[in-house]
Amino acid sequence: IITGQTLNEIDGFFETGILTGHLYFDENGNGTQDPSEADMPNVDVEITDVFGVVTTLATDANGDWSLVLPQGDATSSIVRSDPDFPTGSTQTEGNDPTTTTIITGQTPNEIDGFFETGTLTGHLYFDENGNGTQEPSEADMPNVDVEITDSFSQVQTVTTDANGDWSLVLPQGDATSSIVRSDPDFPTGSTQTEGNDPTTTTILSGQTFNEIDGFFESGTLIGHLYFDENGNGAQEPSEADMPDVDVEITDVFGVVTTLATDVNGDWSIVLPQGDATSSIVRSDPDFPTGATQTEGTDPTTTTILSGQTFNEIDGFFETGILTG
Repeated sequence: IITGQTLNEIDGFFETGILTGHLYFDENGNGTQDPSEADMPNVDVEITDVFGVVTTLATDANGDWSLVLPQGDATSSIVRSDPDFPTGSTQTEGNDPTTTTIITGQTPNEIDGFFETGTLTGHLYFDENGNGTQEPSEADMPNVDVEITDSFSQVQTVTTDANGDWSLVLPQGDATSSIVRSDPDFPTGSTQTEGNDPTTTTILSGQTFNEIDGFFESGTLIGHLYFDENGNGAQEPSEADMPDVDVEITDVFGVVTTLATDVNGDWSIVLPQGDATSSIVRSDPDFPTGATQTEGTDPTTTTILSGQTFNEIDGFFETGILTG
């Protein structure tokens, strides 16, 4: 103090609060961090204070961040382009960005949980020529149910749209898709020519996985040859079957298959939908030369329908010439 002088002291005080935050992986998507769920370290967060000053800081090893801020509204925003942030994840706890009113002496906390998801898609179609690839002329398969079981054993049912497509967002981990073959719009008895059913896929965050399933509609054509010894057009219990005789089958696409009757005189083949023609190879040495057909027709054309079995029975009466 100096005699005759007046000294003035001015003290300004800046009122502040502390804003904290925490980021974690919500692995089961329930909106709460369970003891087994991991923190999210090394992710940048941008904080804008009441004066427009922007500060960027990163979460620590425990997924935490903290900053002293002036009183007033402050906004925190997670930098989702950060390579340590799970791309494509869904927020299950908290909001981003978040605006918080900072009050002196208080410490508000922002908790943000993220559920990592990927997308599983599928496509069903009618593989009409059975070649394992959808041609431009081959139809999609709409209105068929597909059951999806995710990595937490939760089951959801989706239906193919008009284009035969389905899609579902799922948590990371193994997911299994299974086509509901009892669905009335699924071709009963068809054969899968592309893809697998059921299919298990490992879902990864932010990625899309596609399953393509093609189905070939088929039916079964069977036949039976026998010796009609009394020529009455029906096989009696005492009349023998006709084994080892070749039969040529031509399907709707012109593909020819030759097969032989078994020891019971039977033959069987799975064929695509459409007209198929069977023709007995009469030049076969095991066919009775000169025999007369008494039951059935040869060749025979049959319209094959999906999931059905068609039977052709052919009886032959052996004749000879008596001279005198």
